Amino acid sequence: MTVNTYANELCREAEVTGRIGTETTTRLDRLNESHPDLNPTVTWSETGNIQIGETFTVTVSATYDFSFFVFNSEPITITATAQGTSEVFWKT
Repeated sequence: MTVNTYANELCREAEVTGRIGTETTTRLDRLNESHPDLNPTVTWSETGNIQIGETFTVTVSATYDFSFFVFNSEPITITATAQGTSEVFWKT
């Protein structure tokens, strides 16, 4: 659930600001402060300014160890992807 929230919140930040850059990095830092145990990997399909109407995707993945008492522990990678559309018009 948390990885999905990361993806959706980062996607929304990029939609509103119209770019992947300092704003999305700042948002990721704030999310990481809320969940210090997660430490996800974030991958974007685009970088920089995104023109209005253009779509992009963000993929967030994290490895989590689901160990139960004395049973063998196996780390599992959890991945969530969100797709968004820029809401900002950039003059060229």
